[in-house]
Amino acid sequence: MRLVCLVVSLLLGFCQAQRFGLSNVVSLTNGIIPNVLHALSFDYDNVVYSPFGLSTSLAIVFEGVGNKLADDMIKTLKLDNPNPSVAKQVLRTGFKSLLEEFEKEKHAQDVAGSYNNAHLYSTTKLVPEYQSVLENFYKVSIVHNSTSTNSSELQLEIHTDTGVMSHWKDFDKLAVYTYLTHHPAAPFISEKGITIEVPMIPQVGTYRAGYINRLKSQAVELHLETKRASLFLLMPDERIKIRDVLEKMLKESIGSLPASLPLTEIEVTFPQFVILNNDLDLSKTLQLLGLKDIFATKSGPVKSIKQNAYFATSFVSVNSIGSTNTVLHKKLPKREKRQIPNSLVFNKPFIFFLLHKPTNVVLLAGLVRSPSQVP
Repeated sequence: MRLVCLVVSLLLGFCQAQRFGLSNVVSLTNGIIPNVLHALSFDYDNVVYSPFGLSTSLAIVFEGVGNKLADDMIKTLKLDNPNPSVAKQVLRTGFKSLLEEFEKEKHAQDVAGSYNNAHLYSTTKLVPEYQSVLENFYKVSIVHNSTSTNSSELQLEIHTDTGVMSHWKDFDKLAVYTYLTHHPAAPFISEKGITIEVPMIPQVGTYRAGYINRLKSQAVELHLETKRASLFLLMPDERIKIRDVLEKMLKESIGSLPASLPLTEIEVTFPQFVILNNDLDLSKTLQLLGLKDIFATKSGPVKSIKQNAYFATSFVSVNSIGSTNTVLHKKLPKREKRQIPNSLVFNKPFIFFLLHKPTNVVLLAGLVRSPSQVP
């Protein structure tokens, strides 16, 4: 009986540690999103980056710095525990739990996740303890390129691939509806007040949608075929700038926003577009947020933190160019379009978040202020 109680106690302790670790990962990942997007908004009209990929990179850096830099990172990133050793252990537990889940789902037909690999350019090897942490907790696959350099200085490049491969939920049922109702050229008002014509695609169903008064924004959560991810869109009122909303979002729990909205039968229409950022350098942004020392020449362990990020809304073959060549171009039976009581059109600049549903951690985040047509 005592043995059973001990096992149960250990399991409860493990589960509590795992939950606490996950909550810390979510806080780290989602907490800096408004500041990062705010900084990127000065250089990009349309941008996408991976908050989870960034937090993974920062945690890996955190594991490798000395106590002084670790203390600075704890303060800047507002980590819950002021003790570097404890903070590292908590994050390890949380990241390992999530990354192991992503590994299990890696070969699923509809998948959302994040995967890490690294290239080490040096004639020397990583400290064994540090390499063990990267491989066991952060699931980093490390390739040692000792023949490509004569330098004994350690240079570690971390690559994080984060995103989702999935259709919209009930894509097969909505394909005809989408084909019949998509708009090849609809007006979109850019933040500069210029009206541009862009293709729009509709989604119809019962979604969490409504108006968030404190953010002065319309919002909706759209479902994907994978139940592990959803797309959350936030469109500020016409006279409200995106940067103002991002500042207000510093007080919000981004992952909890969809749950605050009512379930509503609604037709949602939004631009069909692609955002692709190659080698998006987040180093400057992180320095603006106060993480200057990790990039310092003498003491900093990091050369740069870059991402390749991709986001597209065209999950269906109905783009305005070449749509007659799609499998949907058939003689379709005439049918009455069912009247939907509510509608929401994303025809102004908006913010988007790709959420990992089980934890509410944000996998992708971005801004759309001047969508371009899908080629």
